[in-house]
Amino acid sequence: MLPKLPYSDNIRKAQAVTFSGINRNPAAPDASVFWTQNMGADRMPCLSPRKPRWLIGQYDDCHGIFAYNGLYMVRGTTLYKDGEPVCETPVESEKQFAHFNDPVSNEDYVIMFPDKVLIKDTAPEPKEWKTGLYLSNVHANFLKDPDMKYSVLELPDLNMRELGINDGDEITISGSTFETNNKTVKINRCGTHMAEFKEGTFRIALNETITIYKAGVDPLTFANVKVDVASGYNESMGSDATMFFAYNLDMAFKEMGLTAGDTVRISGSSVPGNNKKATLIAVNNRFLAFPFGTFSTVASDVITITKVQPEPTSDIMTPMEVSVDNVEVVFQDGTIYGETAEANTIKRVDGVWETTELKVGDAITISSSDEAKNNSIFVIREMSGQYLRFDENVFENTPQVGGSPEETEHINIKKEVPDMDGIFTHEQRVWGWKGSMIYCSKQNDPTNFNVFDDLADDSWAYPMDGSGDIIGAIVYQGYPTFFKQDKVVRVYGDRPSQYRVMDVSTMGLHPGCGKSLAIAGDTLFYVSRNGVTAYKGGYGENMQDTFGDLRFTEAVAATDGRRYFLSAFDGAEWSIWTYDTNWNAWFREDAEHIIHSAYDKGNLYFVFENLQQHRYMWLEGHAVSVPESATKESVYSEVEFGDFTGNYWTAGRGYGNPSRKGTSKIQLRVTLNNAVLTVYIAYDGGEKRKVKSIETQGKRSYYLPLIPKRSDHYKIYLEGAGDWVLNSLVREEYSGSDIH
Repeated sequence: MLPKLPYSDNIRKAQAVTFSGINRNPAAPDASVFWTQNMGADRMPCLSPRKPRWLIGQYDDCHGIFAYNGLYMVRGTTLYKDGEPVCETPVESEKQFAHFNDPVSNEDYVIMFPDKVLIKDTAPEPKEWKTGLYLSNVHANFLKDPDMKYSVLELPDLNMRELGINDGDEITISGSTFETNNKTVKINRCGTHMAEFKEGTFRIALNETITIYKAGVDPLTFANVKVDVASGYNESMGSDATMFFAYNLDMAFKEMGLTAGDTVRISGSSVPGNNKKATLIAVNNRFLAFPFGTFSTVASDVITITKVQPEPTSDIMTPMEVSVDNVEVVFQDGTIYGETAEANTIKRVDGVWETTELKVGDAITISSSDEAKNNSIFVIREMSGQYLRFDENVFENTPQVGGSPEETEHINIKKEVPDMDGIFTHEQRVWGWKGSMIYCSKQNDPTNFNVFDDLADDSWAYPMDGSGDIIGAIVYQGYPTFFKQDKVVRVYGDRPSQYRVMDVSTMGLHPGCGKSLAIAGDTLFYVSRNGVTAYKGGYGENMQDTFGDLRFTEAVAATDGRRYFLSAFDGAEWSIWTYDTNWNAWFREDAEHIIHSAYDKGNLYFVFENLQQHRYMWLEGHAVSVPESATKESVYSEVEFGDFTGNYWTAGRGYGNPSRKGTSKIQLRVTLNNAVLTVYIAYDGGEKRKVKSIETQGKRSYYLPLIPKRSDHYKIYLEGAGDWVLNSLVREEYSGSDIH
């Protein structure tokens, strides 16, 4: 912002050539803006839209994503890596992840909660996996609305919403008798049986039978398929088979991604016994072949065919907890490290211990023993065959009557991993918390949390003082850092015996904002009870002045290392607010709710959830590599400047003269590249009025002069589509009397 320059006629020129992002404080400078839609800091100090995101796909059953040597995603109960199935998970729930490296085997693992499993990091074998929704034999009418404002596609027999066709989707139409109707088009608005398109999209045609394809739908689905099902000898195969013959010539199964060996699910058949999964033995463009007798014969059936992904492997997933229930044992004397020992051995009567997942060094919890002393936590020191050996005199031996045969008892053994609200890894340990308790695993062993031998690799646990639960935690500046609502606790030291817990009474996390913790630049950002906070160790710095009277009650954050993306709920809506640490500038992007995020090899992934609880994965606009199947969004952007009054005494926007003022001219310098930009002005809190609009093909720069009417104050709005830049904003003001 340059100073105001006076002319001889007392007209002063206020020039804004360095803009500073959002500032909703009433005393904000002229170069700041009050509100934005889809703006960013890429061309600072100028104002410009953010980079477009890339839509990866709709995944309503996505329960979490994580990045390590690739992108992991849980859909339903299946874990995928880079789109390929890895294993089935024990529980369908929202997931938390961490990474762990085993220093002995040098193998990498992904830790997943609340399932409490270790998943070996592997590279799944790439498979060709086509996606999409094909609708065949569709009865359609191509129409125009009565006012001739848009074209209409009517599908009287199908519910487009139930099939997953929505506003903004692109669909490909084929099979119309008019070739001009066979093309890929974008839906403006979609209803149950009718979809609206841009005027002139289609030629009017009634009672058409067409095929519709929507890309990116997973799994591959063929809906409304009309088939004859027959069994017998097939000449092209040279064997008996059950065949599905499709009526629609446009339904080319082989070209559309089905091959022999694929498993498909049939649904919607009029024969209930035909609604099941089966494996294809042959595929042609007109028929599907299954083993003879797989399905009952039927004529003119209408079905849905869904490709089922291959069953994932399960040998790479290891439970962190181990349970051995109702095992028959004897507590007795034995040996330890080659020496005789008393009351330290558990002899298994019904088998050997190596068949379990237990190992030397595990801390186990014993229950259901007849002797109360035995029902506690013990660390396994040796294991061989039928014998588990522990420290001497830790047990009460099983009483023996007559000495022969041995008296036995049945016990339960469990290696326990605590339930935790959140997890992370640091210095070869898993850290987490539950309530006000901090947990830390044994070093180099993420499955043991109850080994307390006063050694450097021990487990560790610590109850935080004060009221309230831990809300969130993160590793910051090399130290585990935990947050309550009114306190920040940091753990210093490199081994449990030397851990020092330092707490600072400062702005902690606001309840509901535990996932707002993220590091950008060298600063840790989060939402406290006082608003958005920047933390660099010690005490937090409040940044809430930027947001004025907005208060956030829930928040989730993501980061790419430079930018802090805060998805926050202000009581009315969710919005993404982005802070660029290079420019110290905030911008609002749009009304999206981030529920999961992950950063992988220069790509930042978001999972958004909308009000209908549909979930979509997006790739942030600064991605270094974009999948070919991703769809680039169109960005509509808006800027609302704060009130211009020219009066420091009331709003801090003028040059200190308390007299009445007027603005003789406003001049904007803008650059457009295949874009549209419209300028609006609102006077004295009234409705905004359109004053100028420009559109370009190619790149051009403009000076836009505006002559505002006399008013007490006014606002300037910019609304654009495409690539545009506001280079400067200049106002010429004159001073009037102090009488209003």
